[in-house]
This record gives sequence, C-alpha cells and structure tokens, in this order.
Amino acid sequence: MIETAGEIRAYVSSAGTKEVLQFALDPSKGSLHDVGATPVPGPAGPSPTSMPMALRPDRKRLYVVVRTSPYPVTSFALEDSTGRPRMLATAELPGAMAYLSTDRSGRYLFGASYVSAMLSLSAIDEEGRVAGPAIQTLATPPKAHSIIADPANRWIFAAILGADILLQLRFDAAHGRIEPGSPPVPARPGCGPRHLVFHPNRPVLYAVNELDASVTVYAVDGEQGRLRELQSLPMLAPGGPVPPSAADVHLTPDGRFLYASERTTHCLVSFAVDPDSGRLERLGAHATEPSPRGFAISPCGRFLLAAGQLSNHLALHAIDPRDGRLALLARRPAGQNPNWIEFVAASTDPAPSAGY
Repeated sequence: MIETAGEIRAYVSSAGTKEVLQFALDPSKGSLHDVGATPVPGPAGPSPTSMPMALRPDRKRLYVVVRTSPYPVTSFALEDSTGRPRMLATAELPGAMAYLSTDRSGRYLFGASYVSAMLSLSAIDEEGRVAGPAIQTLATPPKAHSIIADPANRWIFAAILGADILLQLRFDAAHGRIEPGSPPVPARPGCGPRHLVFHPNRPVLYAVNELDASVTVYAVDGEQGRLRELQSLPMLAPGGPVPPSAADVHLTPDGRFLYASERTTHCLVSFAVDPDSGRLERLGAHATEPSPRGFAISPCGRFLLAAGQLSNHLALHAIDPRDGRLALLARRPAGQNPNWIEFVAASTDPAPSAGY
C-alpha cells in the first residue's frame, strides 16, 4: 500500500439533491467526517438517475454532469486550503451522460451516453473549464456505458453494454479527435460490459459486466490499441440472484487487489491480482450499503468508500493489506441517491501518471 500523510478528501455525488458532498478522511484514525455540500447547477424537475463526476489528472478540477436536459456539465476548482469546490463555469453536453472521464493530459473531457448511444469529446481550457459545446460526437451501438483513455493517451476504449462489445478507438490528443481504430472486441453474449479500469503498471484492462456479474481481464497491445481477452470469471457464487446487477470496478493503487460492486446482493467482491499476468483470483464477497452503484479506493490504498444508492449512506471500509479483506469502520448519511465518489489527497502535488 502507498503511504499518504494528512487528510484525504472525498467528493460524493448526491443526485437527489443536486449537490457535491465533501467528506474528510483521516487515514491515521480511519475516521470520516462531513465537511459540507456544494450545489450543482441544473434544471428543475425530477432528480437525475445519477450525477457522474470526473477529476482532471492534476486533481485540482472536478467535473459534474446532470443527466437532465440541457445536460449541464459544471467545472469546479478544488480550493487548495479547504478542498471546497468553487464553480468556474457550466457548459452543455450533447446528451445524458452515464460516464465522464478526462484524457491523460486533462485537456479533454469524454462522455458516454447510455440513453443516446453516443460518445462525446469536449475541450477543457487552460483554466480547467469545459469550454463550450462538444467538439465531437460519435454514434455507438445501444447503451454506451463508459469511456477511458489508455495510460499513453493514444487509444480510447468504450464499454457498450447493449451490444456486448468494447470499442477500440484512436485518440489524436494533438488535435482533439477520436478516430476509428481496430474492430470492436466482442464480449460474452448477454454479459453487458459496463465500467473499465487499467492496471496501474501493467498493460491490462479490466471490465465489470453488469448483466451476468462477471469481471473480464484483457491484455492491452499499446502499440496497436488492441485488446485480447485473458480471463473472465464470476463475481458471485453459484446459485446467486437472477438477474444480478454489477456496477463499478476499481484497483488499489499498488495493483494488488481489485474490487467490483454488485447491487442485487449489496456486496463488494474482492480479487487478488497476479503481479506478472494481471489475472485474477476471487477472494470473497463483503457486505456493504444497499445498492452500491459507485465506490472509490483512497489514494493511500488503505480504505474503500462505497455509496448506497438505496440507503442514502456511505460505508467506509478498511482494506487489509495482507488479504484484501474489508472491515466496516463507519457509516455516514450522504444526501439522496449518492452514486459517484472521487478521492483527492490534501496534498496539492499532481497525482502520478499511469503507465505500462
């Protein structure tokens, strides 16, 4: 695990109240405290189903989108002294985005729209603001659910739940364009690929599959931007709920453990990661808040924070560095419909860039 001194900040998307909630995590005590809430601009009317967020790589800008027309995305500066989000600007995205991420340089914002079957690309200006309308949109097969750039910022991968495929696209960072790449990679029929995450120091990509609650491991060819399936394994024991509903996936910063959330059983499933191949070994399931749609792992790798979309609470778990086991430390109220979490260490030093 990575040692981190000082406070860690957690930002939680509360879709029902259209707020970003801020919490302080003290890693020396394993305690979590409510710091405050920041309103997110958005249209009046029914609460959005979720409010995706993304951090710029320097961890000083936070982007939050409301999934109600006209689909505003707000750029926030994270104040160095308090960490409180300060609104910089609001722009419109071309659809209801289920997922946001930035490229590795922090100059572009990507979006994936489940409802509109679309990927989008927006420019981020020198002040860290999303600058005006999207500069590019790309139609996809049904139910685009996530989009991320590879560590070298040369390739983009997108999970398309409705078509059971992963798109492999080329990214021209110099000109801000997404271009055709290799043909899509087929996933197992009916698995529903949802969220993606790269290993921190191996050319390996992991996909959590919503509809059959499985995790698939892919080898990444960084020169060609191609994926090759290495392994796929279930999250749940035989005889589990039908249908399951897997949601999110993250790795510890040292790459030793992977966790995926499953909403029907209200659990987080842990896996050990082989340090050489990146393959997984299932370790066990751990109870957490009801319907853990989103969760995050602290920068120090010692804590996991899960959002219960049905309980309106957060669960703070300690990660055992020996076997990845989770132990519940605290529960905290978290607005209404909490569903997305981002961590930032209180240090203003930029986060280290990922690489193969």
